Amino acid sequence: MKIYSNPLGYLNSPLYEEMRNKQIRQCSCGRHLLFIKPNGALSPCDFDLFSAGNVRELKIEEAWSNAPVFHTFRKFDPRDLKGICATCEMKEPCGGGCRALAVIHCGDFYGENPIYPLVSAAREKLGQGTVISDKHALPGD
Repeated sequence: MKIYSNPLGYLNSPLYEEMRNKQIRQCSCGRHLLFIKPNGALSPCDFDLFSAGNVRELKIEEAWSNAPVFHTFRKFDPRDLKGICATCEMKEPCGGGCRALAVIHCGDFYGENPIYPLVSAAREKLGQGTVISDKHALPGD
């Protein structure tokens, strides 16, 4: 397990460069990334929607291996995407972008991420607006 510290975001980190060089395109949260918040909270994602425990209460390895939210991210299958992404020919390599933004905007882990460039371009091409919801749901909720 590689551990990097980057409080300004991982997009300019050595890990991101490594993922880009290996052409890992789908969201890497929960599969290749684990975030430790300043309060010790563990999460697969930098957004505060997902919790996998706290380093004050359990070991990082335990959360990584056993926390249900990590299993949700690891089981993600782009073939189950909904909305515009369901019929997109790029869904396999792309994965629909950020899953947290899909939950924030559509209320569904497999929903569209309306601010993702491929989604917004497809909606614009079809003359459709943005789908937004106030529901926050993971599969099984």
